[in-house]
Amino acid sequence: MRRSVLIAVLALALAAPRPAAAAEPLSWETGEGKSYVIPALEIGGFLTGLNQVNRHLIDSKEYGSDGHSIWKNLRGPLVIDRDPFSINQLGHPYQGNIYFGFARSAGLDFWRSLAYSLGGSVLWEIAGETSPPALNDHVNTAIGGAFLGEAAFRMASLLLEGGGENPGFWRELGAAILSPPTGFNRLAFGDRFDAVFPSRNPEIFIRLRLGATLTNEVNNDTSKDVKRQEGAADYSITYGLPGKPGYQYKRPFDYFHFEFTAVPNAGDITDAIENVSIRGLLGGRSYDLGDDLRGVWGVFGNYDYFSPQVFRSPDWAWARRAPSATGPSATITTA
Repeated sequence: MRRSVLIAVLALALAAPRPAAAAEPLSWETGEGKSYVIPALEIGGFLTGLNQVNRHLIDSKEYGSDGHSIWKNLRGPLVIDRDPFSINQLGHPYQGNIYFGFARSAGLDFWRSLAYSLGGSVLWEIAGETSPPALNDHVNTAIGGAFLGEAAFRMASLLLEGGGENPGFWRELGAAILSPPTGFNRLAFGDRFDAVFPSRNPEIFIRLRLGATLTNEVNNDTSKDVKRQEGAADYSITYGLPGKPGYQYKRPFDYFHFEFTAVPNAGDITDAIENVSIRGLLGGRSYDLGDDLRGVWGVFGNYDYFSPQVFRSPDWAWARRAPSATGPSATITTA
């Protein structure tokens, strides 16, 4: 699914003409220049492209939607589908991240962009597939997509912001890889959406780890072959560490932690991404108790995807039957 999503984004980027006349530039401080219409049209065009890619390259029956299937899905009840774990728990959030990113990079705030990710999910489940709409897909696409989309948008914006008024080619490319809708809107609309989202100078900690895993013994009662030697690449960023004087938590994800683990030599694509973990502050404020204890408290949103090839415990391990995910959630906690 992720490959189809990227193909659809590329097709949309190549097909979109630059506007003939310059519109009012976006201002993140005042909201002037934002657009509600452009992301709605982009999502519609993206879903049309994604449906055509899937229909002709993957499954003409599953994605061969027409008036009859749309009417049936509009009238039918929601179901819980049994698609592969990686599709439901990672593919759908990534797809929702595209919907969310179109709205976010067009100047809309987190909550309005979340509405677009939900709307895109509803549209896809009704008109993009012939199978009945699934409740778990709506949750993963809308909420998981918003959490993933906001983290990706913040990281892309941070990369662009580091380049000053005119980010260079490599920063633009990196931002487009992190958040394809952000790169698309900057390319397709020029000065209209060139303003970089202001980070307000958060304290940031970034960690990159490279390593390898050797598995000696597996208690395996499944038929799955286990790859004994694996590489590992782990990236994490904590954005908005508490304690910095003057930094305030006024917007969702002014504090967040993102972690991603990949296995470069995985045996198959489902094992290539081992972990995606996101925890973001939806609303809250900082606190301090003297000079030694500082933090941030509030309502957090979590989305965790864990899919290692082998699950380990202190004394034994077993090959994966079904990966695990906590799914999106909101909790009251301190950090």
